[in-house]
Amino acid sequence: MSAGVIRFVECNAESPAGMACNDELAAVFGSLPVMREFKRRWRVRTLPARRHQLAATLRSYGKRVPAKPRIAIVDRRGLPTLTEFETLQRYFEEQGLRRVICAPEDLEPRRDRLHASGERVHLVYRRVLTSELLPRPAVAKPLVDAHLKGAVIVVNSFRAKLLHKKMSLALLSDDRYARLHTPGQRAAIARHIPWTRKVREGHTTYAGRSSTSPTTSCARASGSC
Repeated sequence: MSAGVIRFVECNAESPAGMACNDELAAVFGSLPVMREFKRRWRVRTLPARRHQLAATLRSYGKRVPAKPRIAIVDRRGLPTLTEFETLQRYFEEQGLRRVICAPEDLEPRRDRLHASGERVHLVYRRVLTSELLPRPAVAKPLVDAHLKGAVIVVNSFRAKLLHKKMSLALLSDDRYARLHTPGQRAAIARHIPWTRKVREGHTTYAGRSSTSPTTSCARASGSC
């Protein structure tokens, strides 16, 4: 943020993370002596995330599965994110929910149902990235097939990959698609979305000026597209 303007550089919406860590860190900071002294003078309110995350997860399947579904947190093995999964696991258990942390290769289809560690899974909280899963067809098949057949509800659907790509910023800021947005939306895009283009020869505009030179990829946006 600068001069009161929020600038987006990316949207990691494929597999959101950090909600459990947010709550744990808030508790740690709240217990520090400096914060106890601060709260003597100022009102402090935390913004809990885990319960909202769980509520959104449970809403995703509605009445299609039991009231107490078994949730599988699925990601590759050996990642530092395991500590967050363990925090979520404890929280799910406190809410009376059955859960398991597993890798994609631990999932097994049985009679049009998905199983993990020998038990049926009703809901998958997918943390493994699409780009890391689909290149391994044999490993991906149980989860993908179960998802397509409706045998399991997948939170962080594969469709969320579209939001993860930084090229979505180019679709928003490209004047060729301006007609798709209202005047108010176009003003918000110009104010908050970084100018982003794919590297290729052609016509584009920047700051109201036209150019026919090669455009710049992900200008003012971090990372790759």
